[in-house]
Amino acid sequence: MTRYITHLSLAPAASMGQLTLCPDGHTAALSTKGAQWRPVPTTGLAAMEVSDEVADGRHTVTTKLTATLCGRYTPMAGPVAVLLTCADGTRLLLGTGERPMPAVTLADTLPDKAAERSAQVLTISYSSRPLALINN
Repeated sequence: MTRYITHLSLAPAASMGQLTLCPDGHTAALSTKGAQWRPVPTTGLAAMEVSDEVADGRHTVTTKLTATLCGRYTPMAGPVAVLLTCADGTRLLLGTGERPMPAVTLADTLPDKAAERSAQVLTISYSSRPLALINN
């Protein structure tokens, strides 16, 4: 199934509500009453890559999200959780308020050619698989 990420929001990890993980380990139910979600102004679709790797008998999963921002954005201080909304209404969660925490990086691109895009790019790295949220 192809999914397109259309919106993303960040919240302080401390404001996360009660997260109930389903037995499959890939879906969860989240109470969002206390979460202080702050929308991130993106342009176009965000890109996400989830990599599975087995090295030296260890299985690791890495998630990398990249989004081009349409305006200036100031990242939150401290650990965050990331809520992704797909075009089909599916919601995905990166970060649960516990370790591992997503790492947020902002890069300003100022190219030396007028034909290239000047933008602020948000990159979020997470050392786990995103959780699909139920009870949308």
